[in-house]
Amino acid sequence: MSERLIALLNKEVQDYDEMLEKRKNLEADISLLEDTIIPLLESDNYDEMLEFGNWSMLEDFIPYFLKISEKDKKPRMNALRESIIRNDKYKGKKNKQKFLEPNKRYIEKKVKELEEALKQMKDELGLLNKKISEIPIEEYKEILRRLQTNRPINSDEYTLIENILKKLNLSDKEIILFLETIKKHNITSKFKNKDELNHNKLDEISNALTFGFELLEDIPWLDVENKEEVYRKKELDGIIDIVLTQNCSKKDMEELLPKYEETNLTFTNNYPLSCVQYVYISILRKFQETLLEYYSKLNNLDSYKDKEARNINIAIYNDTLQRYLFVRNLMQKAIDEYNKNLEEKRKQLETKEPDINVVHFGTKASGTTFLESDLKSISPDNYVSIRNLLTLFRKDKLPEIQRKKLKDISPITFEIKDDQIRIIYRHLQNNEYVILGVFIKKADNPKNVYDTYCNRKYDSIIDSKTVEEDLFTRFTPHKGGRRNS
Repeated sequence: MSERLIALLNKEVQDYDEMLEKRKNLEADISLLEDTIIPLLESDNYDEMLEFGNWSMLEDFIPYFLKISEKDKKPRMNALRESIIRNDKYKGKKNKQKFLEPNKRYIEKKVKELEEALKQMKDELGLLNKKISEIPIEEYKEILRRLQTNRPINSDEYTLIENILKKLNLSDKEIILFLETIKKHNITSKFKNKDELNHNKLDEISNALTFGFELLEDIPWLDVENKEEVYRKKELDGIIDIVLTQNCSKKDMEELLPKYEETNLTFTNNYPLSCVQYVYISILRKFQETLLEYYSKLNNLDSYKDKEARNINIAIYNDTLQRYLFVRNLMQKAIDEYNKNLEEKRKQLETKEPDINVVHFGTKASGTTFLESDLKSISPDNYVSIRNLLTLFRKDKLPEIQRKKLKDISPITFEIKDDQIRIIYRHLQNNEYVILGVFIKKADNPKNVYDTYCNRKYDSIIDSKTVEEDLFTRFTPHKGGRRNS
């Protein structure tokens, strides 16, 4: 940002120099028009007007001053020349008025047009001189020298920079970022040993304004018609309420929030994955609301200028951000541990148990499987669970409670369900099946979501084991990375 500020000031100096050059050219044009061209046309010395050097000057500059287009330049200058020649030819003849008056009037018309152009140029010169006189160019150059030689900016120079920024119609955010650059410059210029600086503190407002916000997954849907789920939701809402209202320490939050327990291969209190995500995402969304509220305050120039308010706003923003990141990391750690152990179990099952069912993937006309298209809109946190369900299905190890015939839609269409995951498949023959898609059950699912998936028409089928490994490898992000889109 300091480089941008230096570039901005250099641009101001460059614009000033360009204004000086423009003034010099404007003064030369005014002098030429006022002292030479108009007096020449007002004289009766037609021979002098048509003298080669003078006519060449008139031919070049009259169209320039009157802004005559290239297309009209030649015919209009020919008309003027013809008027001059006629005036010269008939001025000594009888009945000369018959010939002189129209031509004289044409020349006089051109003189009036040039006088009007002269007036406009003088007005422009007056405005330009006023603008030049208002620019504190020496102060700009001094600010540049201070920035480039690491010397502090004083309060008057700070105000000058602020006025430049306002003149450029920048947003509040852009102005604040520039002003933060000056503040940082003034602080760092006082330190010979830069290692002594607290850069996190120096950059806290700039970081807050440029940090960005994570797009969280939707809060998982809990079945409020299920008595067990209703009780569980009350329990989960109680955890959420404690974390949000009692200003819990990190230690308290770590004890309260669901964790993965390797002893029974599930989460605290046997919570399914959706319950864990429900708690964490609900808390994270509330933290995001606070972050957005104080981001808006930090992003307001009037609020920024109030030092006390600014300090309060950044303190609350930073505290909330630290709590957000802490909870976010706890959630990811819990889910990662769950998925790691689930994947290990799946691999053991894959190697020890033979395939009983033959599972295919249905494809679109493009050749892309329905599964691949659906995974793009599903959080990677669910991929291990989805793949585990497919493996259990192939090994015929799925409990009956997780398999359901969708007889109201089609007698040969079924679903596999686990927590919020739904995999829709169709029976082909004997022990052969085709996967029509996968989705996450949410409160805002369309009412016809099952009809949509069950009525999918596949163009062809592909043996699942030939593409599954590649598909989940491509879609699962590396640690700290993002999944492919």
